[in-house]
Amino acid sequence: MLDLPEIAKADQVAAVMQTTAAALAQDRYLRRGIPYVKIGGRVRYLREDVLKFLADNRIGGGDAASNDNGPREPRRANAEREPLHLITHQRSER
Repeated sequence: MLDLPEIAKADQVAAVMQTTAAALAQDRYLRRGIPYVKIGGRVRYLREDVLKFLADNRIGGGDAASNDNGPREPRRANAEREPLHLITHQRSER
């Protein structure tokens, strides 16, 4: 299993996720990625949140059918798309 303590620092999570602590900080700033907690101003990640994040973002494999994404909408046929000659590009005049 993961070599991650129950309450982990960003650098520990980064090592497991094969990313950087700075990338985790950017995800926190953008309010995406792995959930975290702040304890006295220090960022910590709970092991169960890291595991859940990995499970929720799993694609393919034997349990792919268990994802809650549901069936995808089929792409529209080319005939249903707007013809290219109707798409105009406006140039700014100088």
